[in-house]
Amino acid sequence: MKGTIRRRKPATGCKWVYRYYDQERKLKQITFYSRTHPTEADVWKATERLRHKLNAGTDYSRVERISVSMALDQWLDSLTGLKAQTLRCYSR
Repeated sequence: MKGTIRRRKPATGCKWVYRYYDQERKLKQITFYSRTHPTEADVWKATERLRHKLNAGTDYSRVERISVSMALDQWLDSLTGLKAQTLRCYSR
């Protein structure tokens, strides 16, 4: 689970709202203010521990290493309806 981040503009300043579902599937949200977290990347970094904790023991926590050639092979396998010559050019 990654959650979503939205930028809100209240009367003063700016805030970020991070929304996610907890382990009981209840919608939760955390507010971050632009004074302490000026960019969206700062908010993602601040929520990293929480996301790791929520995803522990789920399919989201399993990270598989994949090489570029593996990704390319998978992409080539997903192509359908192309001429044989096109596939040969792509696979070089």
